[in-house]
Amino acid sequence: DGVSAEVQAEIRALAQAIGGERVQVYAHDEKIGQPYIFTLAIARARGHWVHILHDDDWLEPGFYQALAAAADSEIEIGAAFCRHRYIYEGKQRWISRLEQETAGVLENWLEEIATFCHLQFSSIVVKRSVYERLGGFCPQARAVGDWEMWKRIAAHYPVWYEPQPLMNYREHSASESSHLTRSGQEV
Repeated sequence: DGVSAEVQAEIRALAQAIGGERVQVYAHDEKIGQPYIFTLAIARARGHWVHILHDDDWLEPGFYQALAAAADSEIEIGAAFCRHRYIYEGKQRWISRLEQETAGVLENWLEEIATFCHLQFSSIVVKRSVYERLGGFCPQARAVGDWEMWKRIAAHYPVWYEPQPLMNYREHSASESSHLTRSGQEV
């Protein structure tokens, strides 16, 4: 969306340098909306776990290793997420609430996530089979399509939590979240 061919080439080169053949970069010709793009990304993803990392967000070292503990557990979880930091205009504003002291499956997570979205999109990884069973993101949910998905997952699967803040959610005046808030579409 509005990204020049030059920038797209830089993104592809960076992804290839870091991830080699494991990482693919796709550019969509038209703006179709986040729910459709996220569902398309899931369909193109490979492997048993899917992680969608927004372009404004970044991970701390150890993110994947910490969440791998969830995949290695004996419990049939559907997703795993970590605590995260909110960064606005380059400065840390706050850290998300501590759901529990130790890593593991969250008790009563459906009741918690049903009333308030406690996580940011890039802080969660989801089993491919869960997305395949539950379907894609709901376009009718608009700005809360991710929250709707996390509730759907919690209704069907245990969810793992990592208390370390290993993801940074960056918001700035030009971000999609800021645009949705200013336009009223977030509501």
